[in-house]
Amino acid sequence: MVVIPNPILLRAFNKALIRGNVIRTRNLTGLPSDLFKRIILLNKDFNDSQIYYCLTTSKTGWYTDYWHWDRVSKNCIYCLMGETSNNPTRDMVIDLREVYEIDKKILFDNFKNKILSFLKPFSADIMNQIDDIIKDSKLIALKHINKIL
Repeated sequence: MVVIPNPILLRAFNKALIRGNVIRTRNLTGLPSDLFKRIILLNKDFNDSQIYYCLTTSKTGWYTDYWHWDRVSKNCIYCLMGETSNNPTRDMVIDLREVYEIDKKILFDNFKNKILSFLKPFSADIMNQIDDIIKDSKLIALKHINKIL
């Protein structure tokens, strides 16, 4: 087995940290450690030690049940199956009711341990919708908004 040195891994990791990029990983703060989730990177500056992200989910029943609630309809984006490169086989919800933060070192450790993979970034259209929700959000802390927009 070939062992790739940390500086090379770190360079590859940092190169893939792009606003709007989707990551599939586990060991996220506040979630069971064995649960893989897809997250969207939101930082405007990845030199920061904290990474800001929101969650996506293909479990959309809660959205369809409660889409008429402002908290849901004004803070989530519903993507039909195949609408993006990140949901080719299922509908998906981008949930912006909360923005999370995680230490970049944790994500890098996940990358080194092969429990983090970079997927495809969302389109400019989706990112514009995300930005509009964040700008108008009454749920996202101002300290997070300042790091995102």
